[in-house]
Amino acid sequence: MAIVGAAGGAWWWLTLRPAGAEAASGPSYLEVTPRTYQVTVPAPGTLQAATTAELRTVASGTVTYAAPLGARVVAGETVARLDPSDLERDLRDAELALERSERALTAARADRVDVERSLTDAVDDAERRLQRALDGAADAAAKLDLTTRLADVGSASPRELADAQSARATALDDAASAERALVAARDDLDTRIAKAERDLADAVAAVEQAQVKLERAEASLAGATLLAPFDGVVSEVRIAAGGFAGSNATLLTIADDRRLELVAQVDETEISQIEVGQSARVTVMALADRSVQASVVAVAPGARTSQNIPVFEVVLGIDNADGALRPGMTGEAEVVVRQEADTVTLPAAAVTRNPRGDGVVAVLLGDGETERRQVEVVATVGASLVVRGDLPAGTQVEVPAANAVAAAPSATPGILPSTQLTRELVPGAVPAPGMVPGSGAGRGAGGGGGQ
Repeated sequence: MAIVGAAGGAWWWLTLRPAGAEAASGPSYLEVTPRTYQVTVPAPGTLQAATTAELRTVASGTVTYAAPLGARVVAGETVARLDPSDLERDLRDAELALERSERALTAARADRVDVERSLTDAVDDAERRLQRALDGAADAAAKLDLTTRLADVGSASPRELADAQSARATALDDAASAERALVAARDDLDTRIAKAERDLADAVAAVEQAQVKLERAEASLAGATLLAPFDGVVSEVRIAAGGFAGSNATLLTIADDRRLELVAQVDETEISQIEVGQSARVTVMALADRSVQASVVAVAPGARTSQNIPVFEVVLGIDNADGALRPGMTGEAEVVVRQEADTVTLPAAAVTRNPRGDGVVAVLLGDGETERRQVEVVATVGASLVVRGDLPAGTQVEVPAANAVAAAPSATPGILPSTQLTRELVPGAVPAPGMVPGSGAGRGAGGGGGQ
């Protein structure tokens, strides 16, 4: 991990002031300036657009226009178009098919009404015929009964009795025939009504199918013109003007490059420190090490293997309003996993630790006396401690003489030589005369906390 200061890009230096003429044998004093102490986790990765959209065709056709690669587009702008000739013809065919099916539906409904009306009339006639036959049978039965009684007393001849019997038999036959005709009429009504209902249902289904085909034809024609779904840039062109595109073919891709993401890799030993919402700074090497602010927007729940090493992907959101950054560029992120304000970094010997882990430092007062002040130990960085307490800017903190470094011939008397902490400098950095570097312990731009 890296430990950096709040003000990026510079190492902080401590000015040591000798206690007196005998600097080598007496204590020295550090003039401190509180700064922000940060702990960061490195996360290298590649930039990509936060939002992309593949624009696909609805139907097949010849591409008559496609926005060029790199073109800037706005939401709703035409970015591709297919030849609409075939699609317009399909639309006209669908409209005619719908008209025909609607006419057939109207006819089926009329037939249904006619069939029901005519067959209902036939059933009514059969019922009336049956009723007349039943009435005739009843009259014939009554007449036969009367004739039989008259014959018994000699008032009716045998022939009259025979005629009455024959009339009753004929009336019964007529009633039976009328009943059979009624049953047949009702069966015919049910059969033909059922067929008319099926024909009507088929006609309704045909209209619905024609409507679906019309909607598809309309969608296909509308889909012949592809519109940008949001403001962005054409990041890929699959089929240029003059090419043929099948249905559901990707013509081009639009990317919103105003909001980028750095898909970074974090080692498994440090992923537990990364959380959504943490701030970060991304350095882009392709733009002369330009640095931009970012924030963690997603953390992969599981690792993937890269060169036989398990790594976790972390996604950082980056505002790219000026368009200077481009998808595909590599960047090095430093995710801030800890941040402590108003801290100073002191040699460990300048702090007396108590059993609770807090510390005490000696502060030089204006009259030459010293005062002991309690401080909170925030972190340990190598041979230094990051502390926080009543140490305003300009405070002189005492460093015991046993920890003073003998001055090199080229060093200013009473000042620690820079060679003591050369290993903690940014490669190639040269300390200012009369200064020693701040006690940062890791890589990155800045000292731990700053003094």
